[in-house]
Amino acid sequence: MDRRNALISLLILIFTAMPAWADEPIDLGSGRQPWIITLSAPVRADTASDGRKIPRLALADVEGGVARLRIGSGPGDFSEPRAITGLSGVVPIGMRRGVRLVESGDALIASAVVRGEDGDQNLLITRSTDTGRTWSEPIRLNSVNDSAREGLHGVASMGDRVAVVWLDVRSSAHEVFISVSRDAGKTFSRDLRVYRSPDGSVCECCAPSVSFDSIGRIVVMFRNQIAGARDIHVITSRDGGDSFDSLLKLGIQSWQASSCPMDGGSLISADGRLHGVFQREGRIIRVELAGGREQTLADGAGVFALPIRLPDLSGIAAVFTASDGRLTLSQFRTDSAEIATTSVAESPAGESVITQLDHQLLIVTESRRRLMLHRVAIVQ
Repeated sequence: MDRRNALISLLILIFTAMPAWADEPIDLGSGRQPWIITLSAPVRADTASDGRKIPRLALADVEGGVARLRIGSGPGDFSEPRAITGLSGVVPIGMRRGVRLVESGDALIASAVVRGEDGDQNLLITRSTDTGRTWSEPIRLNSVNDSAREGLHGVASMGDRVAVVWLDVRSSAHEVFISVSRDAGKTFSRDLRVYRSPDGSVCECCAPSVSFDSIGRIVVMFRNQIAGARDIHVITSRDGGDSFDSLLKLGIQSWQASSCPMDGGSLISADGRLHGVFQREGRIIRVELAGGREQTLADGAGVFALPIRLPDLSGIAAVFTASDGRLTLSQFRTDSAEIATTSVAESPAGESVITQLDHQLLIVTESRRRLMLHRVAIVQ
């Protein structure tokens, strides 16, 4: 009997440690360029005591050029999409473009590159303190009109601070610019050039990303272009975004590429350290910024969803397009070489995003102009 019980316990341990579908994918309706985040208590506090369901998820997308927001109390319970006031004319679509959402203080903040009536494209940002029912007047972040027309930007927040980076073309070259808020998105600093390649342009179609490290420094990641090498670099600000130094190339090898790989990778904070996840020569690579340790996660074509930190603080989940074209999820710990890989969906035509809710990973994919939500159990 003891041997039988031991075997049963072992089987339970094995199966609970494996990724598992919670259910069939959920069709969320029409939409493009999804972006999903899990809401924290300060943002959802206004609805906690009036009998309505407490909002736990915020999902943004684009339909007919209009940025929209759905609020959900769970994976299968989202509101009807509502326009994000001021973010109309969102273009272009594709390659990590579209709406971005972050939380800061008690506000939900949305940003997008928007085409105005005059045809100029500018990076606008707006905030809501009532879970998306009303929005503030948008603020334009690029001080030179039409200089954000590449449409590629990244956003991060930490407390009341918000950092926004984008590819800027005001000098006819692609440069990395930043603007920072210190009051939860009410106001933003004048934009500042973070980096210009000595060859003129950084990689033209790779989205930059930004993160705050464990002590509040701002770290910007982008794909550079120097002497034909299109390598991922990071650069750090120690004074809240007023200046940048310490340019660092990620990874051991250098990649000579004649054209843009259309993957700028992403930054993730885990175990108190920052990690970069990106594609290099057909492989998905994870590099720890502090120690420079490099790990190959899988063969793949690009990291199309920002990685997230898992509940144990040293775990990371990353979504990418594998070499066979399928959307793939990898879960791994920063202190282990073991990687749990799960196939999520057949070659989605558009963007994919990921967040965590309780003990599930929620992945939203775009395919044929419809949004599908997939649920995968977190590997214990």
